[in-house]
Amino acid sequence: MEYGYKGQQQYSHAYLLRWICPPLALIILSGCGSPAQHTPTDSANAVSITAPLPTLFVEPSVGVPVKAAQGEPTIGTTPTALIVPEETVTVDLDGVTWQLSQPRGEEPLVTADNQGILWVRFPPLETGEQGLEKLGIILSHSVDNYRIMYTPRQPEGGPLEQNAQLMFEIPHHAESDDDDFSQIQQVTSLEAIDRNYFLLGTYTNRAHAVNGGTTRRFWIDLATNTMKTVLEAQQGGGKHLTEAHNERWLFWSHARTGETTAYADSQAFLADLTTGEVTEIDLGASDWAALAYWGDDDKLYFKYDARSIEQYTFDPHIGIVQPMVKP
Repeated sequence: MEYGYKGQQQYSHAYLLRWICPPLALIILSGCGSPAQHTPTDSANAVSITAPLPTLFVEPSVGVPVKAAQGEPTIGTTPTALIVPEETVTVDLDGVTWQLSQPRGEEPLVTADNQGILWVRFPPLETGEQGLEKLGIILSHSVDNYRIMYTPRQPEGGPLEQNAQLMFEIPHHAESDDDDFSQIQQVTSLEAIDRNYFLLGTYTNRAHAVNGGTTRRFWIDLATNTMKTVLEAQQGGGKHLTEAHNERWLFWSHARTGETTAYADSQAFLADLTTGEVTEIDLGASDWAALAYWGDDDKLYFKYDARSIEQYTFDPHIGIVQPMVKP
C-alpha cells in the first residue's frame, strides 16, 4: 500500500500570522547578532539577525514591518500583583554545570547543540492579587515575553546569562477587545535535534479556557537564523492530535470526533527535521494515526484505531504503509 505526498506544505510566517494575531506573532529580534561559531547563510526562508537594536525589520516572505522589542521587562502588570522570587537552577549538560535564574517552581528549558546552549528566559511570574499566594492560588506569567537565548559553550560552564545572546522573543499574552478571550501562549518544550537543530513547543489558549487550545512546534536552525512552524493543530473540544519524532522526522496527525465516524477531517503530515520542510501524506485507510512511535529501524509504527490489535508501519524513505507481519 503506497501513500501519496499531498504536496509540500510550507508553513510560512504568513501562515503563522493568519493563526496568531499580530501581538502573538513571533518577534525575531534583530540586534543580537549570530551565535558564536554559527555563520548565517543566504536563504529565501531565513531571517538574518544583523542590525543593532532598536530597529525595524521586514520579513522577506511577509513584508510586514515588526518593531524589535527593547528594554527590560516590566515587572508587575497590576497594582496588586506579587512577583514570584527567582531562584538559581543548576543544569548539567555533557558533564558541564551551568546555572540560570528563573521564577521559582518552573522547570528549566535548556538544551545544547555542538556550539552552544539554547535556553528559555521565562518572563516574570506574578499572582493575580496580593495575598492569593498564601491560599495556594495557581500563579500565572505576566504579559512580558519569553526570551530564547543562546550561550556559547565554555569548558568551565558557569552562568548561562554570561555572554548570552537574545535570538527570538515569543509573546506570552495578546490583548483582545474582550478580556475573557485574550490569548495566553506558553513555551512548553525545547529540545535539540541531531545536535544541529532545535524543536520548540508552545501551547496557546484563551484565558480561562480549559480546552480547545493550539499546539505548535517550531523548527529552529541557528546557522541561518530561521524559525518556522512545522506543526500546528488544535486540541480539545473534540479535536485530537498525535505526534511522534526521532532525530530525522516529525510525524503528526490530527482529526476531530465525528458524528457518524470515529474521526473526521483527519490529516497527516511529515516534517523533515534536517530542512524544516513539511509534507502532507496519505496513510491509506485513515489519516488519523493512534499510538504512533518511531522504531529503531526509522519506521513509524501506528494503529488506525487504538483499540485494534492490527498495527501498521510507515516508511518515510520509500513511502509505503504496510501491515505488520504477525509471527
